[in-house]
Amino acid sequence: MRGTLLGEGGLPRLAGTFSRGEKWPVLVAVKEGADYTLHLYRDGRLVAAHAWWADPAEMATQEEAAERATALGAAYRMTDHRPLATVLRGTGDPRQHLDEAFAALGLPLLPAAFGHRPEPLAEVPGAQLVERRSFFRAIKESLSSESDGASGGELPPLS
Repeated sequence: MRGTLLGEGGLPRLAGTFSRGEKWPVLVAVKEGADYTLHLYRDGRLVAAHAWWADPAEMATQEEAAERATALGAAYRMTDHRPLATVLRGTGDPRQHLDEAFAALGLPLLPAAFGHRPEPLAEVPGAQLVERRSFFRAIKESLSSESDGASGGELPPLS
């Protein structure tokens, strides 16, 4: 109900919202069941989306894969999008294809626990996690001083 009334949604929708007015690309990887999807946003608009399905019958056509690979490659300054197009047409293990796509784009691989734990980036050096919390809890944490021991150090950003 909250999502319907406030227009909130999953991570891909939020990526579209927070990338408005920005020039950099936002690549969102999502696991839903046994399937994985990639969503590329730029300036709040969905530029390309691709899914790897557990069912090989859902494989993208050569034209669809080439179009998506071109869009993804342009965002990450790839000169040859053909290896990525091959990855996008892959069948078999969707998680493996997601890793292959990240490698083809020159991006670091996702942690092994991606899609299986709620905080897969917790152990990645330099990663910052934003904790989901209520508005009132965020205010309380923001107003508490570090000396009273309530905050335990640096406060996470508001989510």
